Amino acid sequence: MELDDMKGAWQALHRRIDAMEGANRELRKAHGIAGARSRLRLFAALPLFELLAGLIWTGMMAAYLSASPEMKFFLPGLIWLAVGLITVVANVWQLIVIARLDFSAPVLGIQRQLLIVRALRL
Repeated sequence: MELDDMKGAWQALHRRIDAMEGANRELRKAHGIAGARSRLRLFAALPLFELLAGLIWTGMMAAYLSASPEMKFFLPGLIWLAVGLITVVANVWQLIVIARLDFSAPVLGIQRQLLIVRALRL
């Protein structure tokens, strides 16, 4: 085998290794995104539950206010209705932010969005 043949074989081997490293990098990236999405689904479960509870609470408070004959219970019922509405709006907003996360965006942008959701949760 001559030097030119060895050089060509070496370059072909180098190209194959580069292609395999690229495929391996893509596979690790896809696996990392899938793992992050599965953890994000668990993170979104609590706002979803709170949204459903808030909707039930708001419906109960609306029914209470419409059927309440005494005005002394109207203001506390109105306050509890507002709490239920705030809960619903906050949880819808959290779910929208979580659903719109773009994993191809810069990491700092993703972290900023998750920090906003976390701050609202706290």
